[in-house]
Amino acid sequence: MDPYEEGKREYLSPLDKKEAEPLTPVEAFVEVPVETIELDVVVNEPLFPIASLLEHLTELRKQIIKGLFVFILFFIIVFSTINIWFPYVTRGHSLIILGPLEVVKFYMTISTTLAFGLSMPFLVHFLWSFVKPGLKEEESRFLGLYAPVMLVLFLLGVAFGYFIVNPLSYAFLVSVGATNFDVMVSANEYMHFLVMTTIPLGLLFELPIVAL
Repeated sequence: MDPYEEGKREYLSPLDKKEAEPLTPVEAFVEVPVETIELDVVVNEPLFPIASLLEHLTELRKQIIKGLFVFILFFIIVFSTINIWFPYVTRGHSLIILGPLEVVKFYMTISTTLAFGLSMPFLVHFLWSFVKPGLKEEESRFLGLYAPVMLVLFLLGVAFGYFIVNPLSYAFLVSVGATNFDVMVSANEYMHFLVMTTIPLGLLFELPIVAL
């Protein structure tokens, strides 16, 4: 007995092999037909477009140029008329100059300070013109309402310091020093004292608005 039963064995030729079944396409497993999906490519755009940024810089440049023009104009006016208004500042006090170049330095300093103070309302207006388009309606209304009030309060504080605080404090301090010393006040020291008795009071008068 042939254990392998060769007589019953079927010999298959390679040509008799069944062809491999074709692979099932992926679409057959998907109920919804596959469609072409268009992906939107998100481009990382800058927060502020370059064109808009250039427009803002151009507008800022215009406002700065106008501010410098106003400041230079006031400086020329103040410096050319210094002999007219300077006696009103010194109030008849005898002031001394400690060097030949100090008088030029003093005139330049006081003219720059006064020119900056006179041009401040215009500078604030130019700054407001630049900032206003970017503000919300509530912020714009708030600043438009309180900015003039703050300016008026600042001027009132400066006037209070100039007409009341400065002469009283100056006379008192000079009388205290005159008991033991020959008091000689330089022009620079006097102007420094005048600024310290006017500008801080102007800022102090604005505190009620700031507190709101």
